[in-house]
Amino acid sequence: SLEEFMADLREGEDDVEEGDRPQWIEQEKRDFMEHRDLNKDGYLDMPELKHWLEPDGVTPALAEARHLIALSDSDRDGSLNPQEIVNNFRVFVGSQATDYGKMLHSEL
Repeated sequence: SLEEFMADLREGEDDVEEGDRPQWIEQEKRDFMEHRDLNKDGYLDMPELKHWLEPDGVTPALAEARHLIALSDSDRDGSLNPQEIVNNFRVFVGSQATDYGKMLHSEL
């Protein structure tokens, strides 16, 4: 609900008067009402939540995978072969999709 959303934003600001709230909090309230709560019922249902988290229908993982291919596909055939992956291993180590760099550091 809008009330829950706003309460989360205001956490730690209980003693702040309504008129003294930071401008960004008021902007978030307007964004909720104008852009997130599409059916204007005061709540985010699953389709509205999905639209907010994935506005163009592309999940973050898919976007990152496309990014990795675009950076590493040297022959521009739309797919990666083992050599392209090896040649661009630093791209994959730093990728949010693989999270390999974090795993590698925790194992060492």
